[in-house]
Amino acid sequence: MNRKRLYDNSIIFAPEEQKSFFLSYRNEYPDVDFKVLTLEETEKLFFYSYDDRALVYLLKKGYSYDYSTKLLRILSKMKPHHSYLDPFLQKQKPLFDELLSKGLLYNFSCPEEFFNGRNLVVSGYGSTAYLSSLLKNLPNIALSFDDDFVGDDKKHCLLTFEDLHDELHYICLKIMDLLEKGVDPSLIYLCMCPASFYDELEIFKEIYNIPFAIPSSLSLFNLPYVKKAYEFLSNLDSIDLDDLNKAIELTKEYQDSPSYNDFASSLFSLFDENLSKNTYLSALKARLKEKKRKNTYRSGTVKVTSSFFAPKSSYAFYLCFSSKDAYKTSKEDGLFLDNMKKELGVETSLEEGKRNKEDLLYMLKTDSVKDICIPFYFLDTVFYISPLKEELDLKIINNPTLNYEYSSFYACFELEALKEKKSKYLIDSPRISSLSKIVNEKEKYNHGYKHFIVKNGNKTFSYSSLNEYIKCPFAYYCDKILKLSNFEETNAILYGNLAHGILSRMYEPSFDFSVTFKEELGKIKEKGISSSTELILNLAYPYIEKTYESILDYETSLVSPSFKTEFSLTKNYDHNCLYGRVDKSIIFGDKDKYYFIIDYKTGSSNFVKENVQYGLSLQLPIYYILASSSPLFKNAKPAGLFIASIKDESTFDKDESKTSFLFSL
Repeated sequence: MNRKRLYDNSIIFAPEEQKSFFLSYRNEYPDVDFKVLTLEETEKLFFYSYDDRALVYLLKKGYSYDYSTKLLRILSKMKPHHSYLDPFLQKQKPLFDELLSKGLLYNFSCPEEFFNGRNLVVSGYGSTAYLSSLLKNLPNIALSFDDDFVGDDKKHCLLTFEDLHDELHYICLKIMDLLEKGVDPSLIYLCMCPASFYDELEIFKEIYNIPFAIPSSLSLFNLPYVKKAYEFLSNLDSIDLDDLNKAIELTKEYQDSPSYNDFASSLFSLFDENLSKNTYLSALKARLKEKKRKNTYRSGTVKVTSSFFAPKSSYAFYLCFSSKDAYKTSKEDGLFLDNMKKELGVETSLEEGKRNKEDLLYMLKTDSVKDICIPFYFLDTVFYISPLKEELDLKIINNPTLNYEYSSFYACFELEALKEKKSKYLIDSPRISSLSKIVNEKEKYNHGYKHFIVKNGNKTFSYSSLNEYIKCPFAYYCDKILKLSNFEETNAILYGNLAHGILSRMYEPSFDFSVTFKEELGKIKEKGISSSTELILNLAYPYIEKTYESILDYETSLVSPSFKTEFSLTKNYDHNCLYGRVDKSIIFGDKDKYYFIIDYKTGSSNFVKENVQYGLSLQLPIYYILASSSPLFKNAKPAGLFIASIKDESTFDKDESKTSFLFSL
């Protein structure tokens, strides 16, 4: 069918990645009248939409950000004057009516008029089942298919590589060959690219000078100016609009950043004077973590995407044809269950997975897909070939190579690597001879790590800093010398802070475990944490309480005990100082005094005596050295130094094999 006649006066249903083709077509044929909709955009025409006003409304009712966003997905699919069988939908119907009456849910009132008199064309999708279900109530509906760019049954091979570096080297050579032949870079797509590959692509981008448009894997929350604004708001007693404007003023030097508008709009759209500070900050943090930093892409770049879709007449390379990425199966989110979706007329998880599979199989029939690849290993990840390999009857080609090279830098690197394989493992390669002819002799360079030495002079060293230096001097250098700290605290760190905060207060005269737990958790929540993190910390209640009860039970057997929590010990060595932060000490006894030193751990750390000679497990030995010279323990003898696990219910068990210690009586 003539493409111009097919497209004129039509609505074209196509994936987002296909829109660039239709934009070019419109520029070439401006008299052809058509509109392009993705499946997701079409779905919105037949259901309700909402914005942050609805989200804030639910937050004011006491719902968490995560629950509110999931609930709104469900409410937006409901219909007025309709009864539901599912108990959860029945329960939410009054809330749906409430949001509808307040104008917080709104829809496109006349989808029939939008489609009336238009040809409906499907382009790029292999499955039309869900699309047909959305359009089924429209009069005189008939779908046409744009199959011009689908070739004959194309027989693909699956290229497998030992690791990602070999694969990217191969792909970059293929891309360079295309560019050499005059192919526009904007027509080249790297599809099925997991976010874990982005850093390696940045390296190959520099090696081959290929203009990759690599998405950012960094969340908006981790941008320095966003952190600055968030910390400013966190330190206020309360937040009003003037404070938000001050946060904008603090970060105005970053207004030209591509992501700044997303940050600023989130700052104001989630604010309401009736929201508590903690609720607002928690929602803001969750939103900023959802959004990814935007990169500025110039025209004429090679697109990198996790999708398997690519435009018509493009050159697509599939980077990870694995069981996880080809194709992606959908899962229920824990709230919006498949039985609800079915009753609401929404695609179920099983149906969505089937659609993804059919769309991928359709894409593989096109002339756009040039190579299908998979690395077997990358970092700590093993990739398994997609089961579609059998269905497509893909022939496997292991470690394919090309007989040309576009990068002198990589040629040098590869030549040295091949020479090393030959000398060490007797693995020869014909490429050694060919690469030697094009690579000049390079000065030998020792790539071994050259450690640095911390100079003496008024330095303070703690156990954690010494431990970090012994394990990885470079990590010590980044953390202690360059002051490069982690972006944010993990759940494990917050769990440890909660436990230490409670147990350090257990000897206060009016101590009540339940009250103290809530107070310490409240301090953490003031910094802004997600609902899932809050749930994890609440689940820690019985473990910390068990530890507290076990401590009290054990300490009843001690004679005249005295306690000290969260204090420092130091010892000077010439111009340097050794420092330790002790969680707890107990001095006990009548005539002869003895002491315990206890360090609480919420992780899996323990003391292994044999490791001390290698510079490991130093915490308890360092505490012993510090305690031996401290006036606090001047008249007491060491009875034991312990590492006690809060997660393990047997922490204070009488069985010494279950408690990690340096020595005991």
